[in-house]
Amino acid sequence: MKTIPGTDLSVSALCFGTCPVSLTLEDSALFPLLDRFADAGGNFLDTANVYGKWSPWFDNLSEQRIGRWLATRADRAGIVIATKGAHYDIRDPERTPRVTKQDVEADIDESLRTLGLDCIPFYWLHRDDPARPIEEVVDICEQLRRAGKLRWYGASNFTAARLEAARQYAAAAGIPGFSAVSNQWSLAEVTDLAHNNNPDPTLVLMGPEEYAFHAASGTACIPYQATARGWFAKAAAGTPIDPGVTRAFDTPANRATLAKLVEKAAATGHSVQALALSELAAQPFPVIPVSSASNDAQMDTLLEAMQLLES
Repeated sequence: MKTIPGTDLSVSALCFGTCPVSLTLEDSALFPLLDRFADAGGNFLDTANVYGKWSPWFDNLSEQRIGRWLATRADRAGIVIATKGAHYDIRDPERTPRVTKQDVEADIDESLRTLGLDCIPFYWLHRDDPARPIEEVVDICEQLRRAGKLRWYGASNFTAARLEAARQYAAAAGIPGFSAVSNQWSLAEVTDLAHNNNPDPTLVLMGPEEYAFHAASGTACIPYQATARGWFAKAAAGTPIDPGVTRAFDTPANRATLAKLVEKAAATGHSVQALALSELAAQPFPVIPVSSASNDAQMDTLLEAMQLLES
């Protein structure tokens, strides 16, 4: 278990990412996977209010599934749910920012009802609004924390400059501020957003400036797409890979990293996927990768990775 610095949250060394499995699997298939993760000591789950809102019903389908699963667990108090709000409206082609007190509170209220929680253990702002002063952005979260709707909060898809400004403001104001950051990051390099597997321009990749921020501040990183959407494991096994994933990650530099992982896997007996997560987490600041599994074989690898990360 790891403690997210600056918080009282003790979480597993791996965070289970519930998107897209919570949108594609029926409860009868999803719940046993979540049970396996929890029964093995995994207590950290990632979801978001927007996951599923691209459906015709515009519903927070992922949170609905997680809420139903939580209701089946006697140990639910020990499970740390991290959910997100303030994503732009999926139906809005302009991607207009929704980082306002009204929008964030509406999202968190829906999340609380759906998850069946009185308070969100960890809450992410899913997107930034660079035009809004960072002080206002942090204050939105702080007001909701003081209202008892969330315990701790973090920033997802924020640049280094905004993160540093938020850190300085929180220190001066004597408030917790952002306790962690969730940007896209894996061992696979992505040259730019135009070549990313998801070209959404509001995403933020871990770059040199973001890495320097984490190294200097010690702020925890909880990266999504931590396995490059399985590119290393699939490339090593020679299994089919989504064309968008290939376009993003199949580069000479990433092929060289893959070769090292394959060599290490042969020497240690660990899977390429588990090693990719383990090496990503070996940084001079806390890293808790987000990863997922949609079947028992993938869950075997996920639990192998979690054990390796906690050893």
